[in-house]
Amino acid sequence: MYKKPAAPQLIGGVLDSAIGLYKASFRQIFGLAIAASLANSLPGLFDDRLDRLMAGDFDPTQTSTPWLIATIIGLLVSLFIGMAAIARMNAVAQASQLAVGQALVEALRRLPGALVYLLACFGVVLASMVPIIGFTIAFGPYGLFTLMLVVPLGVLLLYWYFTIFLLITDRIGPFAAMRRSFQLVRGHWWRTAAMLLVAYFIQLAVVALVGVVSAVAGAVASDGSVSVATVIFVVNVVSGAVTTPFIFATSLAILGDLQLRRGGEDLVQRIAGAQT
Repeated sequence: MYKKPAAPQLIGGVLDSAIGLYKASFRQIFGLAIAASLANSLPGLFDDRLDRLMAGDFDPTQTSTPWLIATIIGLLVSLFIGMAAIARMNAVAQASQLAVGQALVEALRRLPGALVYLLACFGVVLASMVPIIGFTIAFGPYGLFTLMLVVPLGVLLLYWYFTIFLLITDRIGPFAAMRRSFQLVRGHWWRTAAMLLVAYFIQLAVVALVGVVSAVAGAVASDGSVSVATVIFVVNVVSGAVTTPFIFATSLAILGDLQLRRGGEDLVQRIAGAQT
């Protein structure tokens, strides 16, 4: 039984809370995690670039239309199902129940807001690419000016990281969620970045492990008839189904801790204001 922390925790405590939420909610969202992972990984079956590269017949200018269409559809479906998984996991964190159908309905309601947020991020990235490309041409890919533009972009995107989660947990609009995410991360950027890096490094390690196992199994059981795209597809589906819930749990645990910290800071400010 998962018990949501009632007070801010150290980094280790937040990660322990994330593991607890992951265990408590895994059975409830595993099916959604598999579905999201399948939707996200399926376009890879239409991508034969690695096979053509290994065969010496690779042309980087060629883009597969079926792969491009499947990628767009897969990302949208994966986002929708992933938001439903977040809704169910958040219900577990709140010690309540949310049926799969209800979670899907909630995700459908919040999906337009998520798309607005992603379009806003895409616009910011696209706008930043103009000076980045210009400085890269002028000073090279490792130019100091290029780095000075890329780093602030990454910093800003981390401030907005919790937007999609806040769409679900707080049931607010996309721009309100972006503002709220920025307010929560402000003053805790490095702490937030460190905990998310730990979570994503764990995800990367699991993906690498599954990839090694899949490659060995494919080499032993196959005569080479299995394509590289198929192996990558299996790796992505299996690793995604296991690690995506962990990323969600870690993100919700960090978000909850930030909300507690911000609430405590607001309380201190109100007490100080009343005393003056």
